[in-house]
Amino acid sequence: MPIGVPCPYARTKVIRENGQTVSDGEMGELLVAGASVMQGYWPGVDRPVAPFVIDPSGERWYRTGDFVREDADGNYRFLGRRDRMVKKHGYRVELDEIEACLHRHPAIQEVAVVGIDHPAAGTQITAFVASSGATLSTIELKRFCAQNLPAYMVPDFFRFQAVLPKTSTSKIDYASLKAALQNEAA
Repeated sequence: MPIGVPCPYARTKVIRENGQTVSDGEMGELLVAGASVMQGYWPGVDRPVAPFVIDPSGERWYRTGDFVREDADGNYRFLGRRDRMVKKHGYRVELDEIEACLHRHPAIQEVAVVGIDHPAAGTQITAFVASSGATLSTIELKRFCAQNLPAYMVPDFFRFQAVLPKTSTSKIDYASLKAALQNEAA
């Protein structure tokens, strides 16, 4: 999805995991600098990843957590979020991309995809699916995914549920789905 060009009062760059700037058209994390960028987070708030990067020139950049690719016309194309990405067999897997694929299936009403690290099997991807009344099978959904996604992105498991758990703000409760899988794996 295209998200546009940088605002005139902001500077942006796209970096790899190692902090190096990406080549033209390559995917990476979007960083923003400039007067409009916040100075920091409220003290005491734990962050899994440091929200700011200082480059060799001393300039401070905010890590957006958004993975993008810059198109030839200068527009950035949104590819996913850092917090919804897992690595499987050396590949970066964007869980939102799997969800978007499964949402195109005519019998699926809701879907949530989570990845967990299994001690023996490595990263395992599970899709939780609520159908619109139709009976779905794992084979049918694996075939559907295989026709629309690279093989390494096809979920390992499918769980069929009447409805998916929600948070107090009516969003899918990914944390409870992930916790249930981690408890089973333990």
